[in-house]
Amino acid sequence: MKRNGLNLAVNVILILSLLLITLGCAQTPTPTTAPAATQSPKATQAKVYTLKVSSYGGGKNYPPTIIIEKFMELVKERSGGQIQFEHFPNSSLYDMPATGRAISSGIIQLGNTTTSYYEDKIGVFFNAMTPPFTYDWKRFNENYRKTWLQWLQDGIGKTMNWKILWAPKHDNTNTISKKPIRNVADFKGKLIRAAASLTDMVKLLGAEPVIISGAETFDALQRGTVDAAMLSNANFISAKMTDVAKYVTVANLAVSSLAGIMPLDYYNELPSDLRKIIDDAALEVDKMMNPLVETGIKRDLDTLRATPGVEVIEFGRAELDQLNQNVGTKYHEIIIKKYPKWAELLEIVKKDNMGL
Repeated sequence: MKRNGLNLAVNVILILSLLLITLGCAQTPTPTTAPAATQSPKATQAKVYTLKVSSYGGGKNYPPTIIIEKFMELVKERSGGQIQFEHFPNSSLYDMPATGRAISSGIIQLGNTTTSYYEDKIGVFFNAMTPPFTYDWKRFNENYRKTWLQWLQDGIGKTMNWKILWAPKHDNTNTISKKPIRNVADFKGKLIRAAASLTDMVKLLGAEPVIISGAETFDALQRGTVDAAMLSNANFISAKMTDVAKYVTVANLAVSSLAGIMPLDYYNELPSDLRKIIDDAALEVDKMMNPLVETGIKRDLDTLRATPGVEVIEFGRAELDQLNQNVGTKYHEIIIKKYPKWAELLEIVKKDNMGL
């Protein structure tokens, strides 16, 4: 009897224990592990491209500076940060000649330069971006993508390993000098800093070309190793050349392009969606150029005129016509004799109404 009572008591305790456990489980939720946040396959696999950039100086208001900075902003935003930029402005990494070579070798992935420094590699195409007396910059910028840009890309793309993203005209080339140049005859006998593409033109003016970079020009003027320099008014101001040379002659000797370029092989290896973002951004900044140039030319002339001790000399219509008809015509004859293919460029300029 005692044994039966004991068994009964044990059974009751077991039943009560089970009831308590069951009630406890019902009131205390079983902890669960939240699923890990998931990303779309595209997000998890997206590669970030960091492009090293070397850009020319010219000051914060210089059109090529404005458009390369705007280009980087647009591409970074539209790629969702998949394309990033490490920017070295004001030629702080490379000067223009070295920038083009660094693009060719893929050391950097974006920069702005001109073709003027590479005649030994690209022949006739070397002065296509900065030819004298050839283009009306407004009409050029409106029409150069029709034929000219592809003509240039086909001619130098593989040789230089360049993808030309944009190449509108951005400024007129003028002269700063230590003695006044008031007419065409005053160029005679002077040592003039010029881009390599302007060598023949400088000789036709009766002067002697000195081929140095824009960054070296201030020192050359100061030391007297050159009498004058051909650059843009924006360059004269940003490099403070008016501290050492007081005469600026506005003769529109050439119209410059400072192209935005990438290594062609690097561009071709990018995913197609990123290439489209780059192409669209390049086209967009291209359209910014004409208003920037118009504003910049007026602003720079006003700045020079207001600089104490500086005289701005503007060639009249007769002097400009003399330059174009005499020096300009002879220049093109010389280049065509040297490079017959130059005639193709002149035909493109005429055909596409780019302002010969």
